[in-house]
Amino acid sequence: MVNQPFLLGGCFIIAALTVVGMPPFSGFVGKIWILKTTLNSEQALLFWPVYLITSFVLLIALSRAGTSLFWERKDRKNESSDDVNAHPLQVTVIVCLLACSPLLVIFGGPISEYMIGAATQLHDIGGGINAVLRGGS
Repeated sequence: MVNQPFLLGGCFIIAALTVVGMPPFSGFVGKIWILKTTLNSEQALLFWPVYLITSFVLLIALSRAGTSLFWERKDRKNESSDDVNAHPLQVTVIVCLLACSPLLVIFGGPISEYMIGAATQLHDIGGGINAVLRGGS
């Protein structure tokens, strides 16, 4: 059991929902992109159920882990008194990182354009070879 179950548990819930791909977090946008990309594929009928069922199983697993870790009450007499609260700087860093998930959704357009441009450059093998041979200019 942790000393700050509501604070750390809330952070865990937000992180879990982001990883699972629930709206309004950035994992949802990634999930939609993957599903949209495979929509016209021959394997879409196989991929979609597997992907969505896997996401559901991940949601259940993270829910169970969070419940047992943060909200399971144990007898405090049997535990050691070495429990330490999280340092305020650690909590601040966690909250800032978790705040980036909705920000990735809000500012998703420019970030997406940048990532698509980077992926296009990475897939342009001839351009990469020419850049290396010319000295990177």
